[in-house]
Amino acid sequence: MAQSYQAAFVQTGEVIDYTPVVAVHAGDVYQHGSLIGVACESIAANTLGHLAIKGIFQVVKINEQVTIGAKMYWNSAGTPDWGGAGATGACCKTAGSLPFLGWALEASDGTEEEIKILLAGTIATVSSQHEFLSPVVADVGNAGIFTAALTSGGGMCMMTSAAAETRVLYDPSGVGIVMGFCHSVDGGSITMTATTAGAGASSLNDTGSATPNVALFTHAGETLVLISVQSAATTYKWRVFGNDGVALSSV
Repeated sequence: MAQSYQAAFVQTGEVIDYTPVVAVHAGDVYQHGSLIGVACESIAANTLGHLAIKGIFQVVKINEQVTIGAKMYWNSAGTPDWGGAGATGACCKTAGSLPFLGWALEASDGTEEEIKILLAGTIATVSSQHEFLSPVVADVGNAGIFTAALTSGGGMCMMTSAAAETRVLYDPSGVGIVMGFCHSVDGGSITMTATTAGAGASSLNDTGSATPNVALFTHAGETLVLISVQSAATTYKWRVFGNDGVALSSV
């Protein structure tokens, strides 16, 4: 009979079935392929048992200071911080080529023999590469134009100036676009004028086509955040969403 599903729930996943190729002892840390966890019971070689890959565990550690939230790794040849233990395995905060174990849930000044660890379950850490919430929009430079196409995806533009400069901001292409402008390098003021695509007067608020339509950036760090709204059937305008130090006026 053909399957009627692509996936079916089996278990929650905190504890998984585990058949080791060598005998393991309850409470010991073991790596199982790309997974790492704690043996729930002593398991004979080639016998089905269980490995906890999620949860909070007291884990032996080497002699080092640890801060809350630190990434911890498992060194199977590490020496626990107690006398006479030998190199029987311990966690540490130095990665090297060691498998990732989890995160420290408490601080240690280096004298504690154990530390609470939130198990990660997988030996690889989550990638630190991430997607920004807003794209970066390139500055168009002196006398340049931020067209509707350039701002259609929204984002943040870090503007730089070498002298007193100008920018033109065309009306947006749709509703709900959030666009930010920051004067990041100040070599002179930047005057940004809002216009239609045909260079007609536009606005940055709802009080009329000429009030205001100019934003003046005079210092590094000044930031203006705009959001697009619909002012007529097929007409879209920018409205001030947030303003830190930018002077608004009309021409």
